Amino acid sequence: MAKFLHLGMSLRDVIAASTLAPAKALGRDAEIGTLRPGACADVTVFRVREAPVEHSDAAGCTEQAAVLLEPVYTIRAGRLAHAARGTLF
Repeated sequence: MAKFLHLGMSLRDVIAASTLAPAKALGRDAEIGTLRPGACADVTVFRVREAPVEHSDAAGCTEQAAVLLEPVYTIRAGRLAHAARGTLF
């Protein structure tokens, strides 16, 4: 996701490309990749942080970026599955 941000996509488009688009491709967009009532409550909360980060691709090429996404909380099926160290819940 941070690579797409680095390439110039908006955060909104990055989120759609990594949630809604794959769910639609699988024909499951009514149940996953959405926050609609009745859907699975699978959510990851990220912190957008400005910091130097290096991204590499499958060919081994690297680029320096200035923004990274840090996962803070992961909620799976409506229950906390992960909390980053130092966060309160």
